Amino acid sequence: MTFLRKLEIGCGIATALVGITTGALIFNWDLQAMRRLEREFPLAQEILVASAIYVLPGLLVAIGSYLHASRVRTWGLPLVIITSVCLVTFVLLLIFKSPYIGPIPIALLNLSLASLSVLTVIVSLLVRFSDR
Repeated sequence: MTFLRKLEIGCGIATALVGITTGALIFNWDLQAMRRLEREFPLAQEILVASAIYVLPGLLVAIGSYLHASRVRTWGLPLVIITSVCLVTFVLLLIFKSPYIGPIPIALLNLSLASLSVLTVIVSLLVRFSDR
């Protein structure tokens, strides 16, 4: 296995880990906020939203990069590209719609999640073109 393929898998795994971390932190912060406000916490809704926004796209980038680099499946690259476009779009929507300006931890995690997914796409394309 070449260095680029190992780098692609590593970037995919890092994207998945940042996605899981971001989803868990959002879940924890919402839980703490609801406890402070003494309101009922919608557990199923929070898990679904955090999974759909952060965890699932991060895992799909990791799975796509693994399939593209290790298993040499051609559909792994479009999976990585489509999922990364979704992540970047979501992060851009958060940046432009957020009332907070400044380096808050969740903004940095969102930015790093999008950056790692773009890096994974770049490395995946390098792997694709180096094989030809």
